[in-house]
Amino acid sequence: MMSLVDWLTTELGLSHEQAIASVTQAFRKGKSLQGIIEHLIEYPLPLDLNFRLKELQRFEWGIRYGLDVFTPGIEENLADQILYLIENLVPMRLCQLHRIIPISMATYSPIPGRLYHYIVRVAMVNPDDIQAEDDLGYQLRRRGYELQRLAILPEDYERLFRMCTNEQTLREHRQALQRAYEANLKLKEERKALQKAYEIETRIVHSQPKELVDRLRRLQRFELKILYGLLCVNLDWKDESSDQIFDLIETLIPLRVCQDYQVIPIARLRNSLSSIVQVAMVDPNNLHAQNMIEICLKPHKLALQRFVIPINDFRQAIDAYVERQNLKRQGDL
Repeated sequence: MMSLVDWLTTELGLSHEQAIASVTQAFRKGKSLQGIIEHLIEYPLPLDLNFRLKELQRFEWGIRYGLDVFTPGIEENLADQILYLIENLVPMRLCQLHRIIPISMATYSPIPGRLYHYIVRVAMVNPDDIQAEDDLGYQLRRRGYELQRLAILPEDYERLFRMCTNEQTLREHRQALQRAYEANLKLKEERKALQKAYEIETRIVHSQPKELVDRLRRLQRFELKILYGLLCVNLDWKDESSDQIFDLIETLIPLRVCQDYQVIPIARLRNSLSSIVQVAMVDPNNLHAQNMIEICLKPHKLALQRFVIPINDFRQAIDAYVERQNLKRQGDL
């Protein structure tokens, strides 16, 4: 087989000195030989010449290092296989630091029929890097694995590493979407449960004596206070506080936000240090609801103070506001 230096001089027209310098720089500094040559000839290599260059380079790299040179193929599960090894055996930081990448696991038996040994095949841009070999050996030995070194061309390493990081990003994105989907399902289930609880309590209110209903609601507020560690509001629609609530809905937290996130603004407090809006929430632990409230309050430079409110009180507040708006449109207010 023609040597790499001879091929560079005959096929690409480099001088003997340029060819030797290019190969030496790629070998010693772990740089892309293709990139070095394209910089010299000032045009990109055609695909057929690039393929032949890689073929000759892998052959010579194998001779120089005395190792097999890994050639990335088109295996469907290669990225998954590499990511599994990175997550469980060879950390990503180690791969980036030493420009190494785990390829596969295998077993072998020095003596047929005897105990099997487990090895991890790792491709290295510089297999002679002693520090990389020491760090990698320590990482594997403490888990009971042996190291089998492979050489890899810098551009092959970069392509593989980029493929794995892209796959990892896609996987994290899919996981985030799955978590969001599950959270949405949970939210829908919670809303159904709250709706059912509201319907049951409405039937109780209409069928039980007032003393029993009041006792039930006091017990409910006490349980909510214990559950969330927040004060549970008790709204009275006969006092002036209802006007303040309606004004806060119109000026700070719109009705659509209140309905979608099951929140209701109940008061605005001012002092020398800051202004605070007290907001009652059916689920004070709902981070999406908190974020949306803070978005509504931010233009007004207002801070949020959370309270908890029973679902039936929240529904009454929303119904009362909607009824008031209808009366306004009819000109009765």
